[in-house]
Amino acid sequence: MSILLLNPSKKKKYKNLTINGGFENSFVGWSMVGSVATIDTTIKLNGLDSAKLIANSTTSEVQQSVIIPNGHLVYVCVNAYLQSGSYTPNNFTVISNYVGTTLVSLIGSTTLSVWQKLSTIVTSAYGGIGISLGRASAQTVTVNFDNVYLVDLTAQFGIGNEPSQTWCDANLPFI
Repeated sequence: MSILLLNPSKKKKYKNLTINGGFENSFVGWSMVGSVATIDTTIKLNGLDSAKLIANSTTSEVQQSVIIPNGHLVYVCVNAYLQSGSYTPNNFTVISNYVGTTLVSLIGSTTLSVWQKLSTIVTSAYGGIGISLGRASAQTVTVNFDNVYLVDLTAQFGIGNEPSQTWCDANLPFI
């Protein structure tokens, strides 16, 4: 006889709209722009892999576009691990949208060898959210990315019921 135990503290899962946000399937779902990007199996936050981006004084990024209705609030999150280099925060964008607007810059521009969780809530426009990880300009850095995710808060919670970024950071773990 088997007994099924339910865990009432288990958090509800919300749909991650990012394709392959943990880079477990190499760069499936992602495109590269001027990047020297590889899959790294040694530095990772979860799972088996992370994306390693080497930016050498040119625009270097990995990108993904996600279709989301205009006006929806979207939680965007990525974990970044700066291996080497430093940069001027305005010149190194971690997450930007379709039109190149910076959504989040790497928090610690000289903090090496520590995973940094970066997140924001944005309003979808232009038919969705474009994620660009990287975009170094005249900077030389090596950075890993893992656990990239987007949650359409309006679709999940309803118009006017979307939670705050603080709630999302605490309750929306990588899916």
